[in-house]
Amino acid sequence: MEQHIIHYFKAGERTDWHDRYYFNKALQQFRPLLYTLVNRYIAKNRRYEYMVYAEVALFEALEAYDEQKGTLVTCIYTHVKYALLNELKKDQQFLGRQIPVDDTALTILCERGTQLHDVSDYFDEHIVQKVTRAELQLLIALYIDGYSYDELSEQTGIAVETLKKRRQRLVARLRAARRV
Repeated sequence: MEQHIIHYFKAGERTDWHDRYYFNKALQQFRPLLYTLVNRYIAKNRRYEYMVYAEVALFEALEAYDEQKGTLVTCIYTHVKYALLNELKKDQQFLGRQIPVDDTALTILCERGTQLHDVSDYFDEHIVQKVTRAELQLLIALYIDGYSYDELSEQTGIAVETLKKRRQRLVARLRAARRV
């Protein structure tokens, strides 16, 4: 059966109906492998969602398979594994940027309207007095808005290393002022 699937996906003329047919055949054959990979890398509560990613990776592996580079099972294993790991990485990046907020905080933000940053809510008054407007904007962007250095660099046109050094000097200056 594996040879029929390989032959079809390497054939020049393909149709949607045949794609579905041969993909379903491949899915029946390789579903245990997909389940094994999903169970190995994904938490229990997210397995159904990631099974869809595994199925898409299976289809891509069938299209990308080259007999000269190894067996079909190896190709599918590698494609699915790296697809799952890439999706996990994307998911972690997304979750790292999203902050869960309770209803009270959302109500306060909605009442404020467009004024999201009242500096006194986040920083002591003595800190605000000791920094320039540009330094304060850097602190807000990094610590309140959660921007990464790369994003700030892209927005401002300032090199990432320069932004890091500015933040480092600013934090050191504020710590020294606090000790005095």
